[in-house]
Parts: sequence; C-alpha cells; structure tokens
Amino acid sequence: MPDFGEAFSRVSCRILVGFCEKTRLRLPARNKVDNTIIHRDASCHAGSIGTLASFSPTASSLGATALHSQDFPRLLPMTSPSTFSNPPPLTPPSQHASRGWGLLRQLWLLGRFPRPIGVVLLFWPCVWGALLSLSDRIESLLAAIIVLAIGAFAARAGGCVWNDISDRHIDRGVARTANRPIASGQVSVLVALIFLAGLFGVAMMVLLSLPIQTGLVVGSVLPFVALYPFAKRFFFAPQLILGLCFNWGVFVGYSLGSPSVSGAEGLEGLLTGATWLLTDSAEASGQAGISALVAMAADWTWIDAASVRVALCLYGAGICWTLLYDTVYAIQDHRDDRLQGLKSTAILVTNLPAQSMRGVLALWGLATLLLFWLGLVWLRDESTIGLIVASCLLLCVAARWGVRLHRIDAATPQLAGQFFLREAGTGGLLTLALASRLML
Repeated sequence: MPDFGEAFSRVSCRILVGFCEKTRLRLPARNKVDNTIIHRDASCHAGSIGTLASFSPTASSLGATALHSQDFPRLLPMTSPSTFSNPPPLTPPSQHASRGWGLLRQLWLLGRFPRPIGVVLLFWPCVWGALLSLSDRIESLLAAIIVLAIGAFAARAGGCVWNDISDRHIDRGVARTANRPIASGQVSVLVALIFLAGLFGVAMMVLLSLPIQTGLVVGSVLPFVALYPFAKRFFFAPQLILGLCFNWGVFVGYSLGSPSVSGAEGLEGLLTGATWLLTDSAEASGQAGISALVAMAADWTWIDAASVRVALCLYGAGICWTLLYDTVYAIQDHRDDRLQGLKSTAILVTNLPAQSMRGVLALWGLATLLLFWLGLVWLRDESTIGLIVASCLLLCVAARWGVRLHRIDAATPQLAGQFFLREAGTGGLLTLALASRLML
C-alpha cells in the first residue's frame, strides 16, 4: 500500500522549492556563510520546512535535504536553529577601524588618496601661476612644480578631512557619501582632527621652504577654505566659493617669483626678534631681525602689472572651469540635496529642461576658454607661433567639452561622474597651452 504521507511530503517540498524560485526569496549572494548576519527570509524557509514536518516524519529529513542541496542554490546553507532566533550581536564599525591597519585604511580613504583627481585639479592652477613668474628660469620652475605638487597633495587631503567633519550629518543622508569614514562612524571626529593637524604640519613645512609672500598669499585664502563646507547651507552657489579657493593657486604659484627670503629664514628672524622682546638681550640684532622681516614681507615691488593682469584672467578662467566641472559633479547628488534642503548650482541647472541645462554648462565652458585666451593674448611675448599653438589647444578643449556635455542629463548621474574624472586631462591641455605661449 503506498505511503501517502511520504508522497505528500515530496510533493510539498517540490512546491516550496518552486515557489521560492519563482518569487526569488533568497539571501544576498555570498561565497561563505556569515553566521552573524541572517536575513529574515531564511527563517521563513526554515519555518516552512518545520510546517511540513508536522505532516510526516519523513518531511523533516526531506526538507533538511532540500535546504542543504542544490534545490536552493540561492539560499545560504542552514546553520543552527538558535542562529535565527538569537543572532550574535554585530561589532560596531568604529571598533573595527580603531585597530591598526583598519584605522590607517580609513584615514587613507578619509584623505581621498585613492582618488587623486582633486589633487590634480588643485595642482593645475598652481602651475599656471608658476609658469607666469618662473618661465625664464627652468630649474627654479621644476623645483617649484615639485613643491607645489606636495603642497597640493597635503592641502587637498586636509580640505577633504575638514569637509567631512563639517558635513558628517549631511553625508549620512546622501547615498554616495553615506559610507565615508566619519559619516559611517569608522573614524571619530577626534581622530579626524588629529589627522587634519598632521596634514597641516606637512603643509607648513612646505610653506617654510617658500618665500614669505607665498605664506601670506596662502594664509589669505584660509577663511574661504574654512567657510566652504557651510556654504551649501545658505548660499545658492557653493561651487563659486569652491572656485575661489581651488584656483587661488594661480596667485600662490605666481608669488614664487618673489626674490624674498624663504619662510624658514623669516621664521628665524622672527624668533630672533621674539628673543629680544622677551629677554632684552642682543637688542641690535633683535631690532634688525624684526625690521628686516617686516620690510621683506611688505616688499611687493617685484610684481609686474602686466603679468598680474594675466594672472587675474587665468584666475577668472579657473573659477568658471570649477563652476562647470563641480556643477556636473554635484548632479550626482541633486536629489538627496533637495531632500535635505541644501543649495547648489546643480539644483539650479537641473530645474531647467535638459537642453537649457547643457546650454548653461556650455556657457561656463565658453567663459573659461575666452578668459584663458584673453590672458594668453595679454602676455608680453610677441611669439605668434606660441599663440597659434595655444589657440589650437584651446579648440581641442572646446571639442572635448562639446562631445561630452551633450550627454549630461539629470537622469544619468553616472555620466556626470565620468565627466568630472576626465577633467584632469582638460587641465593638462590648458597648462600646455599656457606653456606653449610662454616658451615657443
């Protein structure tokens, strides 16, 4: 006589398997079993098998076989029953990051070191300024480029840390930034501040090797750097403030042409003067040290009015360029920014129809090229070949933007990210155009 209980169990197991396959009730795909994270669907499958066991003793063994076999290829293997009811507590992320290499890795990510695009975009305007003041001194120019690269590396990392500290609550509400080290709790604010102090120390060592005027130029932009993370809360165009900060390197590089002593020598003079003030010893040398330091810091007679006019054109071109690439970059987050009540030029342009949005972006690109070309024309160099080569390179930049801007759309944020990443090449073409104008 046939065993109806066993037959019923087999049919029921096959129906359950088919149901799970059709409805895709499954755990996230993993290569290994993670006993600390169990999805609620697994308990549903286990409960279904347990229900079958009430019909026949054979059902329990058949159900267990089904769960451990290829009938459930998308399910994790069964663990002990207590795992479903009392899963082990998860370890807080901050505890993982506080251990040795984990913390170093989080600090590496915090400084955006795996993504050097920001360093490159900060570095190019510095090179523009250095080319203006040192193009006739090749050895000094090469040394300046190396120092500026180190400074851009430290300054950009410090800016990212300060930005993440200031925006940690906002970043948690944005899909693209929710996993950043501070926003996700992997790095505490205290650790981030210590890391920021270390980066500031690196930047100070770089400044001490540069003329005193360069230190004054760098110090004058720091209030805008500190303000930038908060601009999106009250100003409709925070990208404009970013442009003011990111392209200040034009003046930093230009100030390297100063004949003044280095910051280290100036610091030595300052310490000598401070010793005199505190101890009343070596009065003559102390007074001389302070007087010389003040005189050197106030000496800006080396500035050439014509080259300053060119530097202002390059600075304006850099601001328009930043408005272009950072607005496109911010299109990735415009929906999350709207939900949090933030302000951005990306929100302004995405309110427009697609063609109008691309038109605004194209106008910023056109302003960049016109200002840059005007600076090239105002250079005293009479070389026609250099101007022709530089103009051709600017046309290449225009073609490069024309091909890529027509694909930018608010509905496809991944294209916006790709546009931003390729702007390092645009900066290289602009730099090559300026170098061609000066050296050919």
